[in-house]
Amino acid sequence: AYTNNVTLSNQAGLATGQGWNGAWQGNDRSFLNVDDTNLLSGAIGYPTPYANKLQWIYNSNVPVTAQVSRVLLAPRSGRTFVAFMMNYKTGDLDGANKFIGVSLMSGNNATNEEVFFGKPAGAGNLAGIYEPDTAHQETGTYGITANHFADYMMVGEWDGANHTARIWAFHRDQGFDIPENYSDAAPIAVYSNAAISVASITGIRVAAGIAAEGGSSLDHVYFDEIRVGGTWDEVLNFTY
Repeated sequence: AYTNNVTLSNQAGLATGQGWNGAWQGNDRSFLNVDDTNLLSGAIGYPTPYANKLQWIYNSNVPVTAQVSRVLLAPRSGRTFVAFMMNYKTGDLDGANKFIGVSLMSGNNATNEEVFFGKPAGAGNLAGIYEPDTAHQETGTYGITANHFADYMMVGEWDGANHTARIWAFHRDQGFDIPENYSDAAPIAVYSNAAISVASITGIRVAAGIAAEGGSSLDHVYFDEIRVGGTWDEVLNFTY
């Protein structure tokens, strides 16, 4: 198991969890601490948290990127879902120029970004999608509170056969449970474009940072319960 209050770089080679080929990788592992508490769960059917979460404390407004990646045990060529909990706080609670989320990656060592899910840099405090092939950002109207204890469950879907990405977002105070059936869950944003290239998904990248100068500080970021799978049920692991 990971040691709490120690960075990922100090635990190089440690590979916990299922479905992964090796440990977390990347030069920014020294930015990310392993924390011994979990983000909030249970109230709306969040997956029951286990073990630790990733924590990054920055407290600066200087442009920066903190990112780590992990390779899947086997590439995925079909429909792929990724679910994760996230929380971030900024100095003035404004998310302008800040990005926080998880990308599905391709390539031998999961080095090529296929699609990003979370809070894109150009989206204020809105949840959404960023697709690098077309340099397109897609958001709806789902707002995120950039403050302590504002924990969100994000679910992203990449449907490569139809060149389509979808994202869902849930908060523990929203007043209803996460739907157990995929067909009952309305995405908050959808982006479809035949120009998007399609490659097998070989891993994920967890990333956060500030994309441009100006604006408030990015104070802290948390990630928890990151899961990749082929179905809605597989990544949400309902426990209620």
